[in-house]
Amino acid sequence: LSSTTADDQAGFIERLLQGPGPLDAAHRASAWFFLKSVHPDQRWGVPVGVPAGWEVGLKNGFADSNGTRWRINSVGYVSDPTGGGYSVAILSDGWPSMAAAIPVVNSVAARINATLATLAPAPAAAPAPEPAG
Repeated sequence: LSSTTADDQAGFIERLLQGPGPLDAAHRASAWFFLKSVHPDQRWGVPVGVPAGWEVGLKNGFADSNGTRWRINSVGYVSDPTGGGYSVAILSDGWPSMAAAIPVVNSVAARINATLATLAPAPAAAPAPEPAG
């Protein structure tokens, strides 16, 4: 129940997984493995709407609080098959229940991914062969 911003969280996950950040390459690979291995019933939020063949590492957070009711967050990194990617952080609070919040977080993630996945650079075209001669 600390104070943070979506920008802080997205920047942290980007630095953690892509560098430069607190981890060397081997530890970044371990972090990526664990973030991709989230239990299926907790793979909501950031992965929603990601194109087939793309990978997502995420960490969702959920906590009930007397002061703010339910806080429901989803933070992760989306990796496209061409080697690009982007970080996403969705932070929310004030929900009456976790069940009420998750569909809205999923909807926000789907909209984000529909936009950002289309902005991913296309794979580079193979160079044209040199003319014989």
